[in-house]
Amino acid sequence: MLTAGFLSSSGAFAQSIQVDEYNFLFPTNQLNEEANALAVRALGFATNNFSATVANETATAFGSADVFGEWIATTPFANGQVQVFNFNIFDPAYEGGGLSDTLSIVLSGRQPTVLDPNNMTINFSFRSDNLSGTPALGALFGGISITESGYFQSVNAFLPAQFVGDVAAPLTVSFRSDVVPEPSAIQFGLLSLASLPFLLRLRNKR
Repeated sequence: MLTAGFLSSSGAFAQSIQVDEYNFLFPTNQLNEEANALAVRALGFATNNFSATVANETATAFGSADVFGEWIATTPFANGQVQVFNFNIFDPAYEGGGLSDTLSIVLSGRQPTVLDPNNMTINFSFRSDNLSGTPALGALFGGISITESGYFQSVNAFLPAQFVGDVAAPLTVSFRSDVVPEPSAIQFGLLSLASLPFLLRLRNKR
């Protein structure tokens, strides 16, 4: 099921992929749990050969977001050169610390042609655990461990600087996973509600 995919032409001179378990429905700093509305936003890739597919997690199926795109990098890989970047994304400790999501990014150099001048490709694959936890999501081999925060988290620091720092065509990749607010945040919210009548009485006395 294609939930969301927004793209621009290669004339944007910047490539970005965002995957969001809130389907971009909440503000950037909104913490929530099990929004079950996975979506992907891909910008700046060439329209030829571009694809983006998304499916929400169910009781037994993993959520998924897959993007394939091409672009023109200032300093591309050699034709056929491939680098794989795997990430294992875990719940916070107060949620149990279990594996929640995985992200795999495959960057490949390609030979440009007259009809297709793009010299780089990206295969982006995001998986989210299902709602029941059975079967369990498997960790990616050699994956970099990241603890999800509920905010958009960039993986740019782990990608080649020649692409992330490309002045003409920078590449950026980020994700946002669903997270229960920390107990301290919940307690603060309850405290704020509890103090509301007192604050109203104080205001009325003025």
